[in-house]
Amino acid sequence: MEDRFATHVVENQPPPLTPCDPYASDPVLRELVQARAAWAEPQIAAYGPVAGGELMELGFQANENPP
Repeated sequence: MEDRFATHVVENQPPPLTPCDPYASDPVLRELVQARAAWAEPQIAAYGPVAGGELMELGFQANENPP
């Protein structure tokens, strides 16, 4: 980019998404599931790494490859 178009440095952006386990990393969600739907906790816990890993990667691929 040419210097004449540079206005300022943007520093308030979140870090890029990385693979994660959204269920394991959300204590409030875990508490609510355990309190209200403990019967579903094993399935939700198993889905967390899939949602934050494989499915997130498929979402990135979909965004980079238009139909």
